[in-house]
Amino acid sequence: HRLNVRGVELYHEDHGPRGPGSRDPVLVLHGGTAFIETMGGLIAPLAVNHRVIAVDTRGHGRSTDNDEPLSYASIADDMLALLTALHIERASVVGWSDGGIVGLHMALRHPERVNRLVAIGANYRTDGYTVSGRALINGLRPDAPELADARSFYERVAIDPTKWPVLIRKVKEMWLREPNYTNAELSKIKAPTLLVLGEHDDIRKDHAEKMVRLMPHARLMVVGGASHMLPLENPPGFDAAITGFLGER
Repeated sequence: HRLNVRGVELYHEDHGPRGPGSRDPVLVLHGGTAFIETMGGLIAPLAVNHRVIAVDTRGHGRSTDNDEPLSYASIADDMLALLTALHIERASVVGWSDGGIVGLHMALRHPERVNRLVAIGANYRTDGYTVSGRALINGLRPDAPELADARSFYERVAIDPTKWPVLIRKVKEMWLREPNYTNAELSKIKAPTLLVLGEHDDIRKDHAEKMVRLMPHARLMVVGGASHMLPLENPPGFDAAITGFLGER
């Protein structure tokens, strides 16, 4: 489906059951430069019991963009407006990387809209990157070899495929500038939260451990052998741990 929200057209998919017997809705958010399909390994098991709303965020995949800079606050506002338009008052959020940070923002600024949060490979400050993760961001460019698959997909599905360099510039600027939540802000997040980190993630483990100490209802799951690309690697038990967490009473 497509929906005009806050000056952009958001492409989104609606999966799973509705009505009696359906568990709380789940908003699924991909990472920066990515698209819905990168979350497919989680969408399928989640949609067994939950209504799942999966979104190409502004400027990504099949969604359009405007001239504003990208920010986590703006993407979060898009998601809240989308949920409102779909008559969903509360939802759990499963987000990868940028999607996880958007989930943190929603849980902090609009706690009444978020049931549970799963944040995969997410940081709350720009100093949370590993040395290699920071180097990757600093060296990011539209023709970077590590972006070849994402670039190829974007050029096939985007409404304006020539906007790829614009997307990469905006994403890079956002990654260098944000997120910068304070310890006090993080401690205000009351939603039960599962932070998921790959053993070889681009986010430092001690940074994630600090997030868990600050957040009153958070726990950390470190996936052995995995990298920042966890949703694509989809190691055994990864999806079951997330569906189990969302199904807890």
